[in-house]
Amino acid sequence: MQEICDPARYSREAALAAANVWRVRSPSLYPDLTGFLREHCSSDHVDLAFVARALDVLNVLTPSCALLMVLRPLLRECGPRLRSKLVLVLVRQSQNLGWANKLLEDDDARIRASVIEGLWGGKSPELEQIFLRGVADSHHRVAANAAYGLYLMDASKATPEIERLLANEERAFRSAAAWVVGKTGSTELRGLLNPLIRDRDPVVRHSGFQAMMALRSR
Repeated sequence: MQEICDPARYSREAALAAANVWRVRSPSLYPDLTGFLREHCSSDHVDLAFVARALDVLNVLTPSCALLMVLRPLLRECGPRLRSKLVLVLVRQSQNLGWANKLLEDDDARIRASVIEGLWGGKSPELEQIFLRGVADSHHRVAANAAYGLYLMDASKATPEIERLLANEERAFRSAAAWVVGKTGSTELRGLLNPLIRDRDPVVRHSGFQAMMALRSR
């Protein structure tokens, strides 16, 4: 169990393949692994890469609803960084929009950003409202994640939101907007980066150039 969850020992693909074989031979694998994960998360030295791999393996072993029930108690016990990782996996697997909406009220921006990221790729009117709520968030990372999620859903609706982020007075939002443009891979949005390359702030200019290079490498 220690080895299969260690990214230094196995690639993700090899670990998941081994888990599929292992669960046939060992019916107790799922409860053993959840107990092992909870014990690791309660230790003084939590390895986030190890936790992420263990969560990947658990995703193979169990339906999302069961995973949610098992790991929810950890959300109350673990630190912010680990909590945001757990939230990302749980939201991605469950796609529970009601629960996601509640988590968007969390004071920790990392949690809110993870919620939005976990919903990337979905399409529904309810999800669109969550993304629109996210782009109005007070933290640039949450807003950028929401803008990208909206882009995946409907590029035409996302473009005005990206433009608003690009025009934000805070440099963190303008830099985050540059990241969104680069991540979309859309050459149609390349023109939005021109003002950033001439921005008064060197951090924003750097973000603009990075996004431009990302688009050129596509």
